[in-house]
Amino acid sequence: MTWVQALNKVKYELLMLLVLVGYATQYYLEIYSISSKRINLLLVEPVYWALMLCAVALITQKVRAAKSSEQIGLSNQEAGQPNSARRQFYRDAFVFSVLTLIYALALDRIGFVVSSFLYLALLTYSLGARKIWLTIALPAAVVGFIYVSMSIFLRFSLPEGILI
Repeated sequence: MTWVQALNKVKYELLMLLVLVGYATQYYLEIYSISSKRINLLLVEPVYWALMLCAVALITQKVRAAKSSEQIGLSNQEAGQPNSARRQFYRDAFVFSVLTLIYALALDRIGFVVSSFLYLALLTYSLGARKIWLTIALPAAVVGFIYVSMSIFLRFSLPEGILI
């Protein structure tokens, strides 16, 4: 199996990753084109390049896994990935897209803290996490860290709505 065939085999799994990379690239190029880019790039550029490295590593890992499973002689059915796994993937992608759209629309209306917490909690729950610390405590810690680091230390204003 060639690399192109292996990439074709995992194309649906990588679709959301490529959408994220495309959006991040568009955002990076917008920041790069503004006049005070030195300060803005200081915040955005390290995150962008870390995202790019992780994306390349993930794509490489997925393609290698698809290539090695084909060389072993396992098809999707033999590897324990029946059509229900594909349906689950489409359901997860749909839920992710809907929650992300709702989050983007609600961010300015109800505020960063509440909308981000609800988004992360609902997303982790809908993707299969059932432990309380994973669905409640982890989103609270992430949102708290972002709020403290951005609002207090960097004095960056986050969207404020009716609820904070």
